[in-house]
Amino acid sequence: MTVDLGARRFVLRREHRHLVAEIETRVHDMRRRTERVTFGAWLAALRVALEEHAAESAESRAALDQLLR
Repeated sequence: MTVDLGARRFVLRREHRHLVAEIETRVHDMRRRTERVTFGAWLAALRVALEEHAAESAESRAALDQLLR
């Protein structure tokens, strides 16, 4: 599973019988750094990134609504 959120890509995959969780930092669609983390750390970082994305989207939507009024 891969989730792209801004400059980060969250990758969760199976390697043999193990789950591998990685967080890639990207700049201009090029991978700069890949960090292998525990599943718990991966899930926590993904949750924070999703919350940030939702807040940005809500702010953008509110600004657009105000502009179109």
